Amino acid sequence: MEKKMKACEMFYIYAEIFQADFFPWIKEITLAVAPLFEGGQLLRRRAISATLQLLRSAEVAVESGIATNEDMKDVSRELHASLVGVMDREGEAKFAEILKEATERALEFAES
Repeated sequence: MEKKMKACEMFYIYAEIFQADFFPWIKEITLAVAPLFEGGQLLRRRAISATLQLLRSAEVAVESGIATNEDMKDVSRELHASLVGVMDREGEAKFAEILKEATERALEFAES
């Protein structure tokens, strides 16, 4: 579990640093990270935080013309369903806001 949490941290940092330039890997990484939402609380929180940062990077890629909303549509639908599935497990208000933001961003891509 420690390696999975470290990987989530690294994905978060890479997406934060490289932003739009990280787009070519976002789809594959988000699909790999999504099953971690089902892990323990710490792993789930790191996976969701990484996913939110990956979605932010995707948004920057779309805004800068590197990608289109269509590029993220399928993965966003899957992410949205996974995120909604874990919403009832998060009791801490601060983290519930992060989860809500990730869910909303995934939905925006899925519906665009």
